Amino acid sequence: MVHKRIVILLCLLLIINGCAVQSSKAPQIDAKTTYALNLESQVTQYNKDYMQFFQDVGIAQRSGQLTTANVTALNTIGSRTKVALEEADRLTKAYATSYDAGTAATIGSLLAQISSDLTLLVTTRSSMTGGVK
Repeated sequence: MVHKRIVILLCLLLIINGCAVQSSKAPQIDAKTTYALNLESQVTQYNKDYMQFFQDVGIAQRSGQLTTANVTALNTIGSRTKVALEEADRLTKAYATSYDAGTAATIGSLLAQISSDLTLLVTTRSSMTGGVK
C-alpha cells in the first residue's frame, strides 16, 4: 500500500513538474528509459533550484536582508535537503541501470522530501525578509 502511494505521488510530481521526455515526442525511447530520464531531470532541476536559492541567500545576507542567524537556520534545512539531493542523484544513476521499482519508490520519496524542503526554505526566507526576495 505504501509503495503504491509513493508511485502515485511520484507520478503526480512528474505531472506537476512536467516530463523531460514525452513519449509522443520520442516514441523510440522505451517507457523505462523515459521514466529514468524524467527522474534524472527532476533531480537535476531540484539541484539547480537548491543552488540558486542559496546563491540568493548569500546575496541577501551581504545586502543586509538576512542575518547570520537567519542564514544558519536556512542552512540547517538546506543540509538535510542537500543529503536528499545527493542520495536521489545516486539512486537515479542506479535506477537507470536496474529499473528496480523499490529504487524508483525511494527516489519518489526523496523527491517529495526535497520539494517540501525547498518550499519550506522559500517560505522561511520570505518570512525572515518580510516577503522581499
